[in-house]
Amino acid sequence: LLYYLNLNEGQAYQKLGNTNTAIELYNKAYQYNNSPIVLPVIAKIHYENKSFEDSIKISDQILKSDFNNLEANMYKSLSLIALGRKKSGYKILLDFTKKINRLYPEINTVPEKFHDGLLQIGVFYSNRIKYKLALKYLTVVSSTKSKSQKFNFSLGKTYFYTKKYDLATVFLEKIPEITAANYLLAKYYAKENNITKCKIHLAKAGNKNEIYWIKVKLDPYFKDLLKSTEFISYVD
Repeated sequence: LLYYLNLNEGQAYQKLGNTNTAIELYNKAYQYNNSPIVLPVIAKIHYENKSFEDSIKISDQILKSDFNNLEANMYKSLSLIALGRKKSGYKILLDFTKKINRLYPEINTVPEKFHDGLLQIGVFYSNRIKYKLALKYLTVVSSTKSKSQKFNFSLGKTYFYTKKYDLATVFLEKIPEITAANYLLAKYYAKENNITKCKIHLAKAGNKNEIYWIKVKLDPYFKDLLKSTEFISYVD
């Protein structure tokens, strides 16, 4: 009874956003009953709160008794990546992905609790120009990650470089604060010969990172606009 009381109260505080109290109550629940459902929730809260070392610690605690626990492997890998320990993080994440694919041959049936991992693997493949694989994982998480900057940029970039420009702009325009997204939009409008919108997005990118003013002159997407003395003068 005490296990369920603390578990339910912890869930209530978690939904209210009081995660510190939620963790205390989850730990109390775990003391009464070493249920396998409690620790993964704590690992998730620590990850979402950017307490990555704590998330790794809890994940390792789970993995001592259940080496193949998917949630623990996922949160450990994501936390390692967030801390910059990418080699070990992606090694675990790729192994997690292989296990997911074996358990769920139909990728759309993967439970939502694993979407954080699928998002990160989608980003991984997008950054490595493996766009078909990137789309496989990114489209699956669209129901839960539509407000994520990481999701919108990676999916927008993937659509852009697979020449699905109409879809690309939908996602890139959701994140006007992302410098690289503005540069991709500038590239799109340059391709469309829309000099006005191209200049707007190029300015947003270039004013945050001057390297984009240099990249314009080397990027084939701008070759037609660079025939215009007005555009060259603007860039200069």
